[in-house]
Amino acid sequence: MVNLTAEMAQLWASLGPPRPGRGRVIEFISASRGEGCSTIAREFARFSAGRAQRPVWLIDLDLMGPGQHGAVTAEAARYGPLGRPAIASPDGSSFFTVQPPGRDRQGRSVPDANYLSGQNAGGSRLWVTRFRRERLTAGQAPHLMPSPDYWNAMRKHAELVVVDAPSADRSPAGLNMAPLMD
Repeated sequence: MVNLTAEMAQLWASLGPPRPGRGRVIEFISASRGEGCSTIAREFARFSAGRAQRPVWLIDLDLMGPGQHGAVTAEAARYGPLGRPAIASPDGSSFFTVQPPGRDRQGRSVPDANYLSGQNAGGSRLWVTRFRRERLTAGQAPHLMPSPDYWNAMRKHAELVVVDAPSADRSPAGLNMAPLMD
C-alpha cells in the first residue's frame, strides 16, 4: 500500500477548522473506474477520524456493491474490527428510497433508513456504512434521492462525512448528489 499520509494531511489542513456543530460532507468521485478514488476516500476518512473531535462517516453511494465496507472488513488490522451494526441515520432520513417499499410482518412500511447500517471501526471515530441488500425482496431496488435532508442530519451528527461515489463512467449517482455536498 502506498503511504498517503502527507497528502491526507494536506487535504485535511486545506479544509480549515470545522464550524461548531456543523460537519462537512465531502464527495470523492473519479471519471473512470480503477483510478483509486475509493482508496483515497477510505484513507482520507481513516486519517480524518484520527484528528476529528466528532464522528467521521464513510458512506458508499454504490449501494449494491460491497465497496468500502468490504475493504474495511478485509483490512481489519489497519482499520480495526467492526463493531455492532446500527442504523446509519441520526433522524430516520435517508439519501435513497427502496421501491416498492418494504413491509414488515405486520404489513407496515419499513423505513428506508433501516436498509443502511453503520459500524464503528476499531473503536475509533470512524464509521463505515453498508447497504443491507439482504433485506430486499424480489422486485425491490434502491434509488438515490437528491434531497438534502439526510446530508443535513449528518452535518449535525458528524464532523466529517466522506462520500465515495461510483465513477462517472459507471453511474450518474455521484454527479446527481454533487450539488448536496460541501
